[in-house]
Amino acid sequence: MRWLPVGQFPILGIWRHISRRRKWQALVSVVLTLSGGVAEIISLGAVVPFIAVLTAPEQVLQNPIASRIAGWAGISAPREMIIPLSVLFCVAAIVAGILRVAQLWFNIRFAQVVGSDLCAEVFRRTLYQPYTFHLNQNTSTILTFVTQKVSAVASGLQSTLNFSTSVFLGISIVGALLAINAPLALATAILLGFFYFVFARQSGFELRKNGEINARESVHYVKVLQESLGGIRDVLLDNSQEVFLNIFRRSERMARTASSKNYVIGSIPRFVLEPAALLVLVSVAAVLASSGTALATMLPLMGVLVFGAQRLMPTLQQAYQMYAMILNYNEVTREVLVALRQPLSIAAFSAAPPPLPFLDEIYLQHLSFRYGEASPLVLDRVDLRISKGSRIGFVGKTGGGKSTTVDLIMGLLLPTGGAIKVDGVELTGDRMRAWQRSVAHVPQSIFLADVSLAENIAFGVPLPSIDLPLVKYAARQAQIDEFIEQQALKYQALVGERGVRLSGGQRQRIGIARALYKRASVLIFDEATSALDSETEQAVMQSIEQLSRELTIILIAHRVTTVERCDSVYEVAGGKIRLVDDVRRLSLSTRAVA
Repeated sequence: MRWLPVGQFPILGIWRHISRRRKWQALVSVVLTLSGGVAEIISLGAVVPFIAVLTAPEQVLQNPIASRIAGWAGISAPREMIIPLSVLFCVAAIVAGILRVAQLWFNIRFAQVVGSDLCAEVFRRTLYQPYTFHLNQNTSTILTFVTQKVSAVASGLQSTLNFSTSVFLGISIVGALLAINAPLALATAILLGFFYFVFARQSGFELRKNGEINARESVHYVKVLQESLGGIRDVLLDNSQEVFLNIFRRSERMARTASSKNYVIGSIPRFVLEPAALLVLVSVAAVLASSGTALATMLPLMGVLVFGAQRLMPTLQQAYQMYAMILNYNEVTREVLVALRQPLSIAAFSAAPPPLPFLDEIYLQHLSFRYGEASPLVLDRVDLRISKGSRIGFVGKTGGGKSTTVDLIMGLLLPTGGAIKVDGVELTGDRMRAWQRSVAHVPQSIFLADVSLAENIAFGVPLPSIDLPLVKYAARQAQIDEFIEQQALKYQALVGERGVRLSGGQRQRIGIARALYKRASVLIFDEATSALDSETEQAVMQSIEQLSRELTIILIAHRVTTVERCDSVYEVAGGKIRLVDDVRRLSLSTRAVA
C-alpha cells in the first residue's frame, strides 16, 4: 500500500492495522458504492423518456431507452409507454435510495467496528509496554487516547468512506448527464469541480490547524478533570474550584471552537452554490426559450438538469464536508498511528508461563542500574543474597534506590549491568515472566476498584473464575476477615471508588490479602505502612509477622521501627547496599529514615 498518500491523509495508514476480515468488509463497501453509482445512472437515464412521454408522447419512441423498452414489451402506441416508463423511473429511484441507505448503514457500522478493534489494540499495546514506558506516561494522555482519540479516528474513517462514496456517485451522475447533454454537463462539472478544488486548497491549512488545536486541548481538559477530582480535598479546603473550572472551561471551549470552525468551513460551499445553481438553471431555461427551442425538447432537458442538480449538489457538498472532517482528524490519526506502531513485548504473543518455583535464594550479582544513558547509576555493581523464607528490610533516604531495587527484583526494570539469579539461574525472557508470577507486591497506596471486596482481593481475575475459598483464606491471613464478615453483603460488599469506604489500615490489609491470593513465594511491601498511624501500623505489621515462614518477605520501610524484627536490614545509599549490623543504633542516629 505504498502508493497511498498516507503523509497527507494519515487516515489511509489505518489500512495496515486492520484485520483481513475487516479488509474483506471494506470490499463489500466498494461493491455497494459501485452498485449505488449504477443505480444513479439508471435513475437519471429514466428521467428523459419519463418526462418526454408526459409532455410529447408522439416523440417518446425516438428516445433509445424508450424504444428498447417498447421493443421488449411489444408496444407500438406511444401513450402505452406511460406506465412502463413510470414504473422504470420509480423502481430506479427506489433502488437507488435503498442502496444509499444500505451503504450509509454499512459504512457507519464498518467504521465503528474498526474503531472498536483499534481501541482494543491501542489499549493492548499500552498494557503490554514495559514498566519504564508507564513511568514516563501521563494517565490523562492514555485515557484520552483510548476513550476519545481512537473514536475520532473511527469518525475519520467513516468520513473517508462517505467521501469515497460521494466522489463515485458524483462521477456517476456527471457521466449520466454527459450521455444526455455532453456540453452542458461538462461545463457544469468543470465549474463545480473548480469551485470545490479552489475552496479546498484555501481552507486546508485552517482545517488542519483547528484539528491540531482540538487534539491538544482534548488531552488538556481531561487532565484538568483528573487533577481536580483526584485532589478534591485540597480543592474544597482551598476554595480553588473556580481556578480549575476556569482552566477547564477555557481548554474545553478552545476544543469546541476549533471543531465548530471546521464544521462551518465544511458547510460554506453549500450556501454559495445552491443559489448559484438556481441562477444557472434559470439562465439555461431563458436561453433555450429565447432561441426558439420547442417546449417538447426543452422540458425533458430541463427536467434532467433539475433532477441531476438535485442529486449532484448534495453529493458534492457531502464530499467536501467529509474532506474537511478528514483534515480535522489528521493530527489525532497521526498520534493513534504512532500508538499502533509501538512494539509489543514477547508477553503479548505467548501464554503466561506457570509460576517459577523458588527453592533456595535470590542473588543480585554485580547488579547495576540507571534510568537513562545520561542518568547517574542508581545501583552500582551491587551484590546481595536473599534466602528463601527470610525477612529482609531495606531502609534509606528518599531517592536512594530502595524502590528501584525491588522493581529490579520483581522484573519490572531490567538491569543495566550484572544479573538477577533465582536458585542459581539468571532471570531472562520467559523465566522472568514466570518469576513475576511468583512475586506479589503491596505498595504504599493500594489501588482499589469500585467493585466487591472479593473482586478486589482477586484483582485481575474474571468474576466467574474467582476462587472464593482462597479469597477467604487470604482475608483471614491478612486479618481482614472479621471486618468483611460484619458487612451486610460480606465478600460482595462494594468498597467505593479507590476504597473510600475503608480506613487506611483496612485498605492495606486488602492489599496484603490480594498478595496472598496470588499464592506468591515472595511478598514485597514497598512502604506499605508508611502512611498509617503507629497503632494501625503495628496491627498491620503483626499481620505480616504471622505469615508463614514459607514466604520470603521484603520490606521497604519509611520508619526504621518497621524493620526491627527483620532477619537482615540493608541500607540503600550512594548506589550501594550495605548490611546494617545494629538496627537499634541506626534508629538512634536517624530515628526515621525519610
